[in-house]
Amino acid sequence: MSSNKNYSEDAKNFFFNEDNKKKNKILKEKYGMSSIGESDETPPEVMDKFLEHIIAFEEEWGHAEQKKVIEVLGFPKFKRASALKQDELEKEIYEVLAKYSTYNINIDVLEKDDVSNEEFYRFLTEELPEHETDLISIPGMTTNYIYEEFHPSNKLNAKDVIEWFSFPLLKKNKKDMKIHLSKSMLTFNRKKKSRTAFMNEILQLIDEFETDAKNKIKFKSFEFDNTTGSVHVQFIISGKRSKHSNQIKKVLNLIFELEKNDYDGFDIKGCTVLQGK
Repeated sequence: MSSNKNYSEDAKNFFFNEDNKKKNKILKEKYGMSSIGESDETPPEVMDKFLEHIIAFEEEWGHAEQKKVIEVLGFPKFKRASALKQDELEKEIYEVLAKYSTYNINIDVLEKDDVSNEEFYRFLTEELPEHETDLISIPGMTTNYIYEEFHPSNKLNAKDVIEWFSFPLLKKNKKDMKIHLSKSMLTFNRKKKSRTAFMNEILQLIDEFETDAKNKIKFKSFEFDNTTGSVHVQFIISGKRSKHSNQIKKVLNLIFELEKNDYDGFDIKGCTVLQGK
């Protein structure tokens, strides 16, 4: 706002704080939202812009139109995948993505090695165009799609559950660790264990670390069938030794056994520690 350029920093912050209070009041009274950023350390000017975008989104959402993506794109004619040679697909994908980008639509694949150019091209030109979306047009706002939202990936779901489990593991938080474990009998080093015993066993592997330890995860291999999975993963843990100030590092090679849950993801049902790998 050009009129504020000569204000002192305190005066400018006061102005934005007062404006943010008004915007929060609109969000609460008109859209039933809780106050945002009142105890946040975000600069008031940045928060002002953020609240502005939220109000614009809520206003647009109230009269958003449901349209197929192909309508949003203006009904372009895409080349059929069957008419393209393998060496032509990459160029066509680039051009189709550029077409989507023109309408502020971004598409990505998270597990790129598992999706061929032909599969991705068919998704971009045959499947996604038929998807219905709520058309919201706000300057600077993009619509984002991920291939795996339409085609769930066992590999991605396996990575997710192991990463999510590793966070409370390092914090030694059993309550949150339990969320990612199977509700049936588990195994640790191929021996049956209750959930409590399983957590105690795996916690012993990091017993020497304080709860602020860091973990770098390397996924080595994956195997899946219809309902289960097996993942070889390496945990590279670094941090302070318990009750001491010196830094230590430990490498754990683990095989996590997984089973499908009711939400199309995985739960952990076992862990085996590999020695000398």
